Amino acid sequence: MELTKSEWETLFPFHLALNEQLAIVSVGPGLRKLLPQLTTGELFGERFALERPSTDINSIDVLKSLANTVIIIRVRDEPFSLRGQAVIKANGVTLAVSPWISSPEQLPHLGLQLRDFALHDPTPELLFMMQGTAKSLQESRELSYELHQRSTQLQLAMHEARTASLAKSQFLANVSHELRTPMTAILGYAEMLLDELQDSHQREYVAVIHNQGRRLLAIMDDVLDLSRIESGKLTVQFEYFTVNELLRDTEKYFRAEVGIKPLTFRIQCHANIPSRVHTHRASVMQILKHLISNAIKFTPNGEIVMTLEAIDSKQGRMLQIAVTDTGIGIDLEKRHDLFQAFMQADDSFTRTYGGAGLGLAISRRLARMLGGDIEVTSELNSGSTFSLTVDCITAQVESLPIERGEESDSSGGNTRFNYPNLPYSIYVAEDADINRTLIKKLLELAGATATFGCTGRAAVQDITAEQQSFDLIIMDIQMPEMDGCTATRLIREAGINTPIIALTANGQEEDRVACHNAGANCFLTKPIDREVLYGAIADQIEQYKELQATVAH
Repeated sequence: MELTKSEWETLFPFHLALNEQLAIVSVGPGLRKLLPQLTTGELFGERFALERPSTDINSIDVLKSLANTVIIIRVRDEPFSLRGQAVIKANGVTLAVSPWISSPEQLPHLGLQLRDFALHDPTPELLFMMQGTAKSLQESRELSYELHQRSTQLQLAMHEARTASLAKSQFLANVSHELRTPMTAILGYAEMLLDELQDSHQREYVAVIHNQGRRLLAIMDDVLDLSRIESGKLTVQFEYFTVNELLRDTEKYFRAEVGIKPLTFRIQCHANIPSRVHTHRASVMQILKHLISNAIKFTPNGEIVMTLEAIDSKQGRMLQIAVTDTGIGIDLEKRHDLFQAFMQADDSFTRTYGGAGLGLAISRRLARMLGGDIEVTSELNSGSTFSLTVDCITAQVESLPIERGEESDSSGGNTRFNYPNLPYSIYVAEDADINRTLIKKLLELAGATATFGCTGRAAVQDITAEQQSFDLIIMDIQMPEMDGCTATRLIREAGINTPIIALTANGQEEDRVACHNAGANCFLTKPIDREVLYGAIADQIEQYKELQATVAH
């Protein structure tokens, strides 16, 4: 039944009737009181805007489509809105609305009283409320479905990212293994040739092979490390070690390389250096290798000085290691590119000196992982100074054997290696033929007897056999049939406490932790450093003997 105009004004005093052209044809008395300036004939859009749903009212059909929806109409330039429903009529649409207020206390601010609201059947309001609730439920269901879809997509993306990350990690591990395994043989046999050859020219040729092999290995390590850093896979594990160990390793590493040029390599320590520091030793050593190698590369002659000093900074007490050279220097305009990956100060540097442009980029990232940084000062044709700071001053300051002003000199030279005496029975698990031959030769030169196994499974069988007894085990980690960590774990579960040295081409911290958790006593990386290998064998056997003697008493 169609309501008359009088009935509409009684039941809906705030109604608003529109014709097909969206012009106002009737206004309820309550709405007139609120908006006395409102006149018939005025277009709806000039005074009102649809706030919910947020839709432009450009035709009467839009309002008709909202007939079963609770709507909210904003009154332009007025501090209130209208809430209600659109009712379709033969000649247009009537909006049955009321001022949208949250409490009666708001009425005086609008110039209204309770009597301005008609006493009518609450059924329409109940219907409006139910329709609004149904709409809200529908919107909620749609939102819930959308959230579920997005959650599913996010989980899928995370799974794909984890899978890609795992695949990349596995790829890096395989690449590292495949590259380091042949480099072990190349560098190892070159070192032994240097000891055996008598002809100076032949020794010079082999020295070049050895040095260039180390250079190639450094580039491979840089590429792998940059990939690990960018993927968040490179981790550092802080440890205590003495500064003298760092000095000894640095001097030993660059002894031969410095000797190729007319250079002097000196190490100076200030008196305030602590005897022990706490940081990631391998990372510090890697940074120094980059800094000193660059100094050697860009210094035709003269000297390179590494200076160690404890300094105060905003972060606290820091260790500063400065590498100063008398080389070609760096132009001020070119310095901003130094720490960018694959960049050098000048393209001509690459043609003249070689290099992939990764060393300084990796060094700065490693330094910042250690709580420090790298800075550079330089003048063209006047040398450079690269200063590494590391947050590692944690031990009490003690005097070092190298006192202030005393220098450690290295002028290089191809001195012959002195092989130690290690008359032990050693089991070696190694799957690469060429590396087995190399390790056999290295152990024999030191007076040791070697027994070999090609797989982890064979190693477990040989070592757990009752008739077998070995002084030490060298366990390769990546082997067919059974990996070295699994083999180590099974050997320990069999009650065998023989020292085990884990030998792997994967030198990341997680690899070290995995080997330690499996029961290995020591962790070495390929290519094999014979001096480090001999030292590890002697140390592990000595520690085992001391432990056995303690248990016996």
